[in-house]
Amino acid sequence: PWTYAIRRQTGGYTIEFSLPLSYIEAQQGADWSEVRINLGLQDTDHGEKPISLWWRPSRFGAKAVPDSGTFLR
Repeated sequence: PWTYAIRRQTGGYTIEFSLPLSYIEAQQGADWSEVRINLGLQDTDHGEKPISLWWRPSRFGAKAVPDSGTFLR
């Protein structure tokens, strides 16, 4: 239900992400008030171990940031 585009740039990435409101409403109902989104990218360089890069900090563990990636309607 979502679309994305990724462009690699010097020193990083540019990512555009689209999630239709109809999908959120299908999951939470038409009267939803917030949604939490976190995007991850698996960075794999030749010969190196892959690492995960996250758009927002994890909401789990000791370094959790409350409400990270939460969007209010």
